[in-house]
Amino acid sequence: NATKVLVRRRQELAKGGDLEMALECRSYLQLVAEDPQQRVAEVPFLLYMLRTVALCDLCRWEEAVSDCRKALSIDPKDETAQYTLHIATGILRAKCFKFEAAVGCFSKAIRIRPV
Repeated sequence: NATKVLVRRRQELAKGGDLEMALECRSYLQLVAEDPQQRVAEVPFLLYMLRTVALCDLCRWEEAVSDCRKALSIDPKDETAQYTLHIATGILRAKCFKFEAAVGCFSKAIRIRPV
């Protein structure tokens, strides 16, 4: 499965501490894609989700929220994007001492992926 391969490559980059470099590349998807066709193809949803994961790993929550919203504008029903958006937004709310709003965000995330 191509998605699993891309996720594995992202994880390899993360282990190597190359997430900052990956985000600075013209296209994160081009960096992780092994297939030459994927390197030139436009796959915006996957690109936004891969960037979102990397941004969350780097605790860059505002940017993660922005990329989640872009992904959701393409596929509003994607549960992974919704979940990640609620988690990242909850963390941002908590950092601003808006704890009630943060709990609301985390509650929405739990409804999507119950523990």
